[in-house]
Amino acid sequence: MGRSHSLGRDAGRVALPLAAKRSTKATSWIIRKALVCQCGTRCSCRPCFVRPCQPETVSPCGRVALPRRDERWCSGVRRCRDPGMRRPQPVDLPPRRSDNDKRRLVEDPPLALLERLESAVNYAGSSKHKLQPGLYGLPPFNGKRGDATLCDGHAGFRPEDMRSIPSLVRRGIRAGLISEEGRIIWAVANDGWMFEFRRTNVMQSEYHGYPLRSTEAIAEPVFRRFAGWAQEQGVQIDRDAAVSCRRRYRFRDA
Repeated sequence: MGRSHSLGRDAGRVALPLAAKRSTKATSWIIRKALVCQCGTRCSCRPCFVRPCQPETVSPCGRVALPRRDERWCSGVRRCRDPGMRRPQPVDLPPRRSDNDKRRLVEDPPLALLERLESAVNYAGSSKHKLQPGLYGLPPFNGKRGDATLCDGHAGFRPEDMRSIPSLVRRGIRAGLISEEGRIIWAVANDGWMFEFRRTNVMQSEYHGYPLRSTEAIAEPVFRRFAGWAQEQGVQIDRDAAVSCRRRYRFRDA
């Protein structure tokens, strides 16, 4: 056996043979990939981070771990957070780049507005919010989706579920889940997913929809209003939808 080469100055680091250090670029990548913090986050400075940083100690990569509430720093660039501290997400939704505070529920929507919306609303699907738009009779989407959520890719919405959209939107309207002048309509599906429908054509009263994240500011107010409506005016299927929504989005009991 040849001499061993330590990747750092700390005794707790893994020693690798010199042959491994002189290995190909692909092999080197595999070694770097394997040597990660036990909390699951790869160190951003050097591939010698093989154990979690502890507050007020020196990490194996030679950087001082600075204590900061529930966070740990393995370097001055990348945070190393314990996954148990994070709020669990229902699925791996892309984070929203911005959250518009103007997306608010109308405090007391007029009955005339609700009736007009319920009789005139039309749904038109958007390729941007479909992973496989062709299955829904939509043209391919060639642009950048950015932070857009996907009905099929994230919420498990199937082509055969398209026929449930009219009743889904009408239930949201009856529950008063609308913004000012009905520009936005929110709805809660029977499986607990919340959807946001935005008006794209004023003349034809057309809307397109997409799943709502639990981290968005509007999510919990929409759920609370829907749950209250389902309890007071809805039927059993509406109350079951509210229960499913609370469990899926992990809302606390009021």
